[in-house]
Amino acid sequence: MEAVPSYLKVLFSKPMTSNAAFNWVKDSYSDIMALKSQQKPAGVAAPTVLGWRVDKREVTKSAGSDDEHSLELMLTQDFPNVVSGELVFNTWSLLTILEAFRKLFPLTKDLAILQTINDDCVTIRVGIAPFRDAPVVHSIMVLARGQIDGGYLVSMRSVPLSVGQKAFAADEASYLPVLVWFMLLDKYDEFAQPMCEVIVGASTQHKSERVLHRLSTEFIAGLVRWQDAVSQRKQWLL
Repeated sequence: MEAVPSYLKVLFSKPMTSNAAFNWVKDSYSDIMALKSQQKPAGVAAPTVLGWRVDKREVTKSAGSDDEHSLELMLTQDFPNVVSGELVFNTWSLLTILEAFRKLFPLTKDLAILQTINDDCVTIRVGIAPFRDAPVVHSIMVLARGQIDGGYLVSMRSVPLSVGQKAFAADEASYLPVLVWFMLLDKYDEFAQPMCEVIVGASTQHKSERVLHRLSTEFIAGLVRWQDAVSQRKQWLL
């Protein structure tokens, strides 16, 4: 197990209240919808990766920063003969059990549940290498699941930081502010058979463009493994 950097204790010095966690998840929704609004309409030509339509994959210079870059990533795929309730249950298990998470992202060095707020919201610590032999990047995130119009949303977002904590984190190259989400929407195909539209998004910032590009590649590879995992849940969680 990778040693946990001591600075993470400064960034999460005390448990979140349930109200603070709820408000943080609620605030994340507007950022999620801002990225989702850039989803390409069905039928519009878009690049694909192993069955996933790439709606956005972009590394750009962060606004208002001289040395930081931002990654925005969003992919979509329809899953036939499956409902959102099944996918949200399986996804939750994959994101909260180290052995399962490591099968999605083999370079994961650390995953721990720091706080259980309720059955649908926990605070977790994650450490993952962007690529083999690279320094591990860390984050502390609120992981939540809940019903939305038409299905479910699973989101993982780095915990809110005070002004002082943000300044402290900015000096730590290994800390990664992250927002990752799975939107699972129930639909029907042209034969009135159930299917689930899965939209997955991620956004983060880092000083290294290389780290962001490699994280993008690793995230897409993990998403393909997730697709395999949710259809073989029992085998993956053994």
